[in-house]
Amino acid sequence: MELENSEIFLDRNMDINIFRKNLPHWEQAGKVQFVTLRLADSMPQTVLKEYTSKKDAFIKLYPQPWNEEIKKLYHKTINAAMENFSDIGYGSCILGNPEIRRIAVDSLEHFDNERYIITAYVIMPNHLHALIIPLEDHTVKSIFKSFIRFTTRKINKLTGRSGCLWQSEPFDRIIRNNEHYRNCVDYIRRNPLHLKPEDYSLGGFEFENRNSASNRDRASLRDAPSNENTNF
Repeated sequence: MELENSEIFLDRNMDINIFRKNLPHWEQAGKVQFVTLRLADSMPQTVLKEYTSKKDAFIKLYPQPWNEEIKKLYHKTINAAMENFSDIGYGSCILGNPEIRRIAVDSLEHFDNERYIITAYVIMPNHLHALIIPLEDHTVKSIFKSFIRFTTRKINKLTGRSGCLWQSEPFDRIIRNNEHYRNCVDYIRRNPLHLKPEDYSLGGFEFENRNSASNRDRASLRDAPSNENTNF
């Protein structure tokens, strides 16, 4: 699917709500965003400390606000390392359990086409990625605050756990243009190719006809060259 409507991509002539907690966040009404949310135990403290140290050093070297070139450099040198570590499968990886993962899938899809539109998502054993367009007054912040609260309560009850399930906030990035969007769809599609089909869930209208892909299809995707210019 090609998204020809440029109105869903970042518009630098419109107001942008910029804020940060531990991570920087940009919000612009009605724009498609790439979102990553990780389980709380998906990163060891040593890796988190190293990430924080590198991030702080980068920000000191390149004070904000950043132009597009610096943003790409940040995502390539800082965030890419975190993504690669996530795919290793550190931590409890409880989302690899289909019964537990179903809670996350049902919660994510529950308000699809009501509070937001999900164009693509993958739920991996210890993290998820999604392309999502908030609707009306809803934001990525409010959407995932609700998602985190609901899924934590349900999964903790099911497993007998207590305390935090997810990291406190997602990583999010407003999609710049159709090429950026296609790169993110491709990334989501490729993310679980090293896993067995029963260990992940792939969804959203981008993948409606692809969930039953054959092993040959999966192998061809795995072996195909990726777009090295992907920037999240």
